[in-house]
Amino acid sequence: MQWCRIQNIGFVLVLFLGLSGVTHAGPFTDEMSKCLVSKTTEADKTLFVRWVYTAMSLHPDVESMANISEAMKENLSRDTVKLMINLITDRCKIETQQAIKFEGEKSFGHAFEVLGGSAMQGLMSNANVQQFFSDLNKYYDPQELKTKMGMK
Repeated sequence: MQWCRIQNIGFVLVLFLGLSGVTHAGPFTDEMSKCLVSKTTEADKTLFVRWVYTAMSLHPDVESMANISEAMKENLSRDTVKLMINLITDRCKIETQQAIKFEGEKSFGHAFEVLGGSAMQGLMSNANVQQFFSDLNKYYDPQELKTKMGMK
């Protein structure tokens, strides 16, 4: 089967982060995307969010803000790979096979971007997260912006 030729799961995981640049999806990729989202539990989405957070925390500009052990990083990566394999070979096997057969390996990029967006939606809709974003208004002066833009 052609879809078994994905040899680098790390590549698929990078695509999950939205770095693929895929902008157009065909009907089979759309079906794969829908399947991934519908067959992913809230616990699965939490795992993805935790994995993405961990990956982002490794950037030198923010690494001092996170305290994630090597064991936790390994466990998250291992569990994320298991989940992804389960999604594409069990829960969404037919949709994945068809997407790869008819639209190629780029299907992974788009489908996992959609899944990543779905997982991040839960994070962003949390009341604490929304409150943090709303707190920006404490430091925003619309009049100052107008003045600096020459709009008085």
